[in-house]
Amino acid sequence: MWAWLQTLIQATGRFNALSIFLAIVDILIVAVVLYYLLTWAKNTRAWQLMKGLLVILVLKQCASMLDLYALDRLLTYLIGAGVVALVVIFQPEMRLALDQLGRGQIVWGSLPMSPQRRVARVVNEIGKAVEDLSNRSMGALIVVEREVKLDAIKETGQRVDGELSADLLLTILHRGSPLHDGAVVISEDKISAAGCILPLSDNQDLPHSMGTRHRAALGLTEVADALVVVVSEETGRISLVHDGEMDTPLHPQLLKERLLSLLQSNGRPAALRRFRWRNKQTA
Repeated sequence: MWAWLQTLIQATGRFNALSIFLAIVDILIVAVVLYYLLTWAKNTRAWQLMKGLLVILVLKQCASMLDLYALDRLLTYLIGAGVVALVVIFQPEMRLALDQLGRGQIVWGSLPMSPQRRVARVVNEIGKAVEDLSNRSMGALIVVEREVKLDAIKETGQRVDGELSADLLLTILHRGSPLHDGAVVISEDKISAAGCILPLSDNQDLPHSMGTRHRAALGLTEVADALVVVVSEETGRISLVHDGEMDTPLHPQLLKERLLSLLQSNGRPAALRRFRWRNKQTA
Protein backbone atom coordinates (compact mmCIF):
# COMPACT_ATOMS: atom_id res chain seq x y z
CA MET A 1 0.00 0.00 0.00
CA TRP A 2 2.71 2.47 1.01
CA ALA A 3 4.77 1.50 -2.05
CA TRP A 4 1.82 2.33 -4.29
CA LEU A 5 1.38 5.74 -2.65
CA GLN A 6 5.07 6.53 -3.01
CA THR A 7 4.94 5.64 -6.70
CA LEU A 8 1.90 7.89 -7.18
CA ILE A 9 3.58 10.79 -5.38
CA GLN A 10 6.72 10.41 -7.50
CA ALA A 11 4.64 10.33 -10.69
CA THR A 12 2.65 13.44 -9.80
CA GLY A 13 5.79 15.23 -8.70
CA ARG A 14 7.01 15.22 -12.29
CA PHE A 15 4.10 17.47 -13.28
CA ASN A 16 5.22 21.02 -12.58
CA ALA A 17 3.20 24.20 -13.17
CA LEU A 18 4.53 24.65 -16.71
CA SER A 19 3.53 21.15 -17.85
CA ILE A 20 0.04 21.57 -16.36
CA PHE A 21 -0.34 24.94 -18.12
CA LEU A 22 0.78 23.45 -21.46
CA ALA A 23 -1.63 20.53 -21.03
CA ILE A 24 -4.52 22.96 -20.47
CA VAL A 25 -3.50 25.02 -23.51
CA ASP A 26 -3.28 21.81 -25.57
CA ILE A 27 -6.80 20.77 -24.57
CA LEU A 28 -8.20 24.24 -25.30
CA ILE A 29 -6.61 24.33 -28.76
CA VAL A 30 -8.06 20.93 -29.64
CA ALA A 31 -11.48 22.02 -28.37
CA VAL A 32 -11.40 25.22 -30.46
CA VAL A 33 -10.31 23.32 -33.59
CA LEU A 34 -13.11 20.77 -33.12
CA TYR A 35 -15.63 23.57 -32.56
CA TYR A 36 -14.70 25.33 -35.79
CA LEU A 37 -14.67 22.07 -37.75
CA LEU A 38 -18.16 21.16 -36.51
CA THR A 39 -19.45 24.70 -37.12
CA TRP A 40 -18.10 24.65 -40.67
CA ALA A 41 -19.44 21.15 -41.37
CA LYS A 42 -22.90 22.05 -40.09
CA ASN A 43 -23.27 24.60 -42.89
CA THR A 44 -22.33 22.11 -45.64
CA ARG A 45 -23.82 18.98 -47.18
CA ALA A 46 -21.26 16.92 -45.26
CA TRP A 47 -23.25 17.35 -42.03
CA GLN A 48 -25.86 14.72 -42.95
CA LEU A 49 -23.17 12.23 -43.97
CA MET A 50 -21.29 12.86 -40.73
CA LYS A 51 -24.44 12.14 -38.74
CA GLY A 52 -24.84 8.90 -40.71
CA LEU A 53 -21.25 7.92 -39.88
CA LEU A 54 -21.92 8.63 -36.21
CA VAL A 55 -24.90 6.26 -36.27
CA ILE A 56 -22.73 3.56 -37.89
CA LEU A 57 -20.05 4.08 -35.22
CA VAL A 58 -22.61 3.58 -32.47
CA LEU A 59 -23.94 0.44 -34.15
CA LYS A 60 -20.38 -0.88 -34.57
CA GLN A 61 -19.67 -0.37 -30.90
CA CYS A 62 -22.85 -2.23 -29.97
CA ALA A 63 -21.97 -5.08 -32.35
CA SER A 64 -18.48 -5.28 -30.84
CA MET A 65 -19.85 -5.43 -27.29
CA LEU A 66 -22.33 -8.18 -28.25
CA ASP A 67 -19.66 -10.16 -30.16
CA LEU A 68 -21.58 -9.92 -33.45
CA TYR A 69 -18.50 -10.58 -35.59
CA ALA A 70 -20.08 -10.45 -39.06
CA LEU A 71 -21.98 -7.23 -38.37
CA ASP A 72 -18.90 -5.69 -36.78
CA ARG A 73 -16.79 -6.41 -39.88
CA LEU A 74 -19.49 -5.08 -42.22
CA LEU A 75 -19.81 -1.81 -40.29
CA THR A 76 -16.00 -1.47 -40.25
CA TYR A 77 -15.95 -1.58 -44.05
CA LEU A 78 -18.83 0.92 -44.22
CA ILE A 79 -16.95 3.38 -42.00
CA GLY A 80 -13.89 3.15 -44.23
CA ALA A 81 -16.05 3.75 -47.30
CA GLY A 82 -17.76 6.69 -45.59
CA VAL A 83 -14.46 8.42 -44.85
CA VAL A 84 -13.41 8.04 -48.49
CA ALA A 85 -16.82 9.38 -49.56
CA LEU A 86 -16.33 12.46 -47.38
CA VAL A 87 -13.06 13.26 -49.15
CA VAL A 88 -14.28 12.54 -52.69
CA ILE A 89 -17.86 13.87 -52.66
CA PHE A 90 -17.15 17.02 -50.67
CA GLN A 91 -13.87 17.99 -52.31
CA PRO A 92 -15.22 21.43 -53.42
CA GLU A 93 -16.28 22.28 -49.86
CA MET A 94 -12.90 21.21 -48.50
CA ARG A 95 -11.10 23.30 -51.13
CA LEU A 96 -13.25 26.30 -50.19
CA ALA A 97 -12.58 25.72 -46.48
CA LEU A 98 -8.82 25.67 -47.06
CA ASP A 99 -9.08 28.85 -49.13
CA GLN A 100 -11.07 30.57 -46.38
CA LEU A 101 -8.61 29.33 -43.77
CA GLY A 102 -5.78 30.93 -45.72
CA ARG A 103 -7.65 34.25 -45.77
CA GLY A 104 -8.72 33.94 -42.12
CA GLN A 105 -12.40 34.00 -43.07
CA ILE A 106 -13.23 30.57 -41.68
CA VAL A 107 -12.17 31.65 -38.19
CA TRP A 108 -13.95 34.97 -38.00
CA GLY A 109 -16.88 33.86 -40.13
CA SER A 110 -17.59 30.95 -37.79
CA LEU A 111 -17.89 33.11 -34.71
CA PRO A 112 -21.49 33.27 -33.49
CA MET A 113 -23.15 36.61 -34.24
CA SER A 114 -24.02 38.68 -31.18
CA PRO A 115 -27.72 39.43 -30.54
CA GLN A 116 -27.14 43.14 -31.22
CA ARG A 117 -25.50 42.45 -34.58
CA ARG A 118 -28.24 39.97 -35.48
CA VAL A 119 -30.98 42.50 -34.70
CA ALA A 120 -29.15 45.20 -36.65
CA ARG A 121 -28.83 42.90 -39.67
CA VAL A 122 -32.53 41.96 -39.53
CA VAL A 123 -33.57 45.61 -39.34
CA ASN A 124 -31.23 46.58 -42.18
CA GLU A 125 -32.52 43.85 -44.51
CA ILE A 126 -36.16 44.69 -43.74
CA GLY A 127 -35.46 48.39 -44.24
CA LYS A 128 -33.86 47.86 -47.66
CA ALA A 129 -36.73 45.66 -48.85
CA VAL A 130 -39.44 48.00 -47.53
CA GLU A 131 -37.85 51.04 -49.16
CA ASP A 132 -37.84 49.28 -52.53
CA LEU A 133 -41.43 48.08 -52.07
CA SER A 134 -42.59 51.55 -51.06
CA ASN A 135 -40.96 53.21 -54.07
CA ARG A 136 -42.79 50.77 -56.38
CA SER A 137 -46.07 50.89 -54.40
CA MET A 138 -46.07 47.15 -53.87
CA GLY A 139 -48.19 46.03 -50.92
CA ALA A 140 -46.51 44.00 -48.17
CA LEU A 141 -47.08 42.53 -44.72
CA ILE A 142 -43.88 41.67 -42.82
CA VAL A 143 -44.27 40.16 -39.35
CA VAL A 144 -41.35 40.07 -36.90
CA GLU A 145 -41.86 37.44 -34.20
CA ARG A 146 -40.84 38.32 -30.65
CA GLU A 147 -41.57 36.48 -27.37
CA VAL A 148 -44.99 35.14 -28.35
CA LYS A 149 -44.49 32.32 -30.86
CA LEU A 150 -46.60 32.45 -34.01
CA ASP A 151 -46.68 28.75 -34.91
CA ALA A 152 -50.42 28.82 -35.64
CA ILE A 153 -49.94 31.77 -38.01
CA LYS A 154 -47.05 30.04 -39.80
CA GLU A 155 -49.18 26.96 -40.41
CA THR A 156 -51.60 29.03 -42.51
CA GLY A 157 -48.86 29.79 -45.06
CA GLN A 158 -45.95 28.17 -46.83
CA ARG A 159 -42.85 27.20 -44.86
CA VAL A 160 -39.68 28.89 -46.11
CA ASP A 161 -36.99 28.60 -43.39
CA GLY A 162 -34.59 30.69 -45.44
CA GLU A 163 -31.85 33.15 -44.47
CA LEU A 164 -33.31 36.63 -44.21
CA SER A 165 -32.24 38.99 -46.98
CA ALA A 166 -33.78 41.94 -48.77
CA ASP A 167 -33.55 40.10 -52.11
CA LEU A 168 -35.49 37.09 -50.78
CA LEU A 169 -38.15 39.36 -49.26
CA LEU A 170 -38.56 41.19 -52.58
CA THR A 171 -38.81 37.89 -54.45
CA ILE A 172 -41.55 36.62 -52.13
CA LEU A 173 -43.48 39.91 -52.08
CA HIS A 174 -43.20 40.57 -55.82
CA ARG A 175 -46.59 41.33 -57.30
CA GLY A 176 -46.45 38.24 -59.52
CA SER A 177 -45.57 35.89 -56.66
CA PRO A 178 -48.28 33.50 -55.40
CA LEU A 179 -47.26 34.45 -51.84
CA HIS A 180 -47.55 38.20 -52.48
CA ASP A 181 -50.91 38.74 -50.76
CA GLY A 182 -50.07 36.92 -47.52
CA ALA A 183 -47.82 37.91 -44.63
CA VAL A 184 -44.15 37.03 -44.33
CA VAL A 185 -43.17 35.86 -40.83
CA ILE A 186 -39.59 36.47 -39.65
CA SER A 187 -38.28 34.45 -36.70
CA GLU A 188 -34.93 35.68 -35.35
CA ASP A 189 -32.86 36.09 -38.56
CA LYS A 190 -34.83 33.63 -40.73
CA ILE A 191 -37.82 33.98 -43.03
CA SER A 192 -39.90 31.29 -41.36
CA ALA A 193 -43.04 31.32 -43.54
CA ALA A 194 -44.76 33.31 -46.27
CA GLY A 195 -48.29 33.69 -47.58
CA CYS A 196 -49.64 33.57 -44.02
CA ILE A 197 -53.13 34.69 -42.99
CA LEU A 198 -53.43 37.12 -40.09
CA PRO A 199 -56.53 37.66 -37.92
CA LEU A 200 -58.43 40.86 -38.69
CA SER A 201 -58.96 43.41 -35.95
CA ASP A 202 -62.47 43.43 -34.44
CA ASN A 203 -62.14 47.08 -33.39
CA GLN A 204 -65.26 48.91 -34.60
CA ASP A 205 -63.62 52.34 -34.27
CA LEU A 206 -61.23 51.88 -37.18
CA PRO A 207 -61.60 54.25 -40.14
CA HIS A 208 -63.63 52.78 -43.02
CA SER A 209 -60.83 53.77 -45.39
CA MET A 210 -58.39 51.38 -43.72
CA GLY A 211 -57.43 48.45 -45.94
CA THR A 212 -57.33 44.74 -45.18
CA ARG A 213 -53.55 44.65 -44.73
CA HIS A 214 -53.63 47.28 -41.99
CA ARG A 215 -56.60 45.64 -40.26
CA ALA A 216 -54.77 42.30 -40.31
CA ALA A 217 -51.62 43.89 -38.87
CA LEU A 218 -53.62 45.47 -36.05
CA GLY A 219 -55.49 42.20 -35.44
CA LEU A 220 -52.28 40.26 -34.91
CA THR A 221 -50.69 42.85 -32.60
CA GLU A 222 -53.85 42.90 -30.47
CA VAL A 223 -53.24 39.26 -29.50
CA ALA A 224 -49.42 38.94 -29.75
CA ASP A 225 -46.32 41.05 -29.18
CA ALA A 226 -45.17 40.81 -32.80
CA LEU A 227 -44.09 43.80 -34.88
CA VAL A 228 -45.75 44.21 -38.28
CA VAL A 229 -44.47 46.37 -41.11
CA VAL A 230 -47.14 47.31 -43.67
CA VAL A 231 -46.62 48.82 -47.11
CA SER A 232 -49.77 50.18 -48.73
CA GLU A 233 -50.37 48.98 -52.29
CA GLU A 234 -52.34 52.13 -53.14
CA THR A 235 -49.99 54.80 -51.83
CA GLY A 236 -46.72 53.05 -50.94
CA ARG A 237 -47.07 54.43 -47.40
CA ILE A 238 -45.01 52.62 -44.75
CA SER A 239 -46.58 51.79 -41.38
CA LEU A 240 -45.30 50.06 -38.25
CA VAL A 241 -47.84 48.27 -36.07
CA HIS A 242 -47.09 47.10 -32.53
CA ASP A 243 -49.03 46.61 -29.29
CA GLY A 244 -52.32 47.33 -31.07
CA GLU A 245 -51.13 50.72 -32.30
CA MET A 246 -50.02 52.01 -35.69
CA ASP A 247 -47.34 54.55 -36.54
CA THR A 248 -47.87 56.00 -40.02
CA PRO A 249 -46.54 57.30 -42.30
CA LEU A 250 -42.86 56.48 -41.76
CA HIS A 251 -39.93 56.98 -44.08
CA PRO A 252 -37.46 54.03 -44.34
CA GLN A 253 -34.82 55.50 -42.01
CA LEU A 254 -37.35 56.25 -39.27
CA LEU A 255 -38.81 52.77 -39.69
CA LYS A 256 -35.38 51.21 -39.10
CA GLU A 257 -34.85 53.37 -36.02
CA ARG A 258 -38.22 52.33 -34.55
CA LEU A 259 -37.65 48.66 -35.32
CA LEU A 260 -34.16 48.75 -33.82
CA SER A 261 -35.45 50.42 -30.67
CA LEU A 262 -38.31 47.94 -30.20
CA LEU A 263 -36.26 44.81 -30.95
CA GLN A 264 -33.35 45.83 -28.74
CA SER A 265 -35.57 46.74 -25.82
CA ASN A 266 -34.78 44.54 -22.83
CA GLY A 267 -38.04 45.24 -21.07
CA ARG A 268 -41.20 43.20 -21.55
CA PRO A 269 -43.56 44.48 -24.22
CA ALA A 270 -46.14 46.94 -23.06
CA ALA A 271 -49.64 45.73 -22.29
CA LEU A 272 -51.81 45.56 -25.40
CA ARG A 273 -53.94 48.63 -25.84
CA ARG A 274 -56.89 49.46 -28.02
CA PHE A 275 -56.20 51.11 -31.37
CA ARG A 276 -55.06 54.69 -31.44
CA TRP A 277 -54.37 56.13 -34.89
CA ARG A 278 -51.05 57.93 -35.04
CA ASN A 279 -50.99 59.88 -38.28
CA LYS A 280 -47.67 61.70 -38.27
CA GLN A 281 -46.76 63.92 -41.18
CA THR A 282 -43.25 62.55 -41.48
CA ALA A 283 -40.99 63.81 -44.20
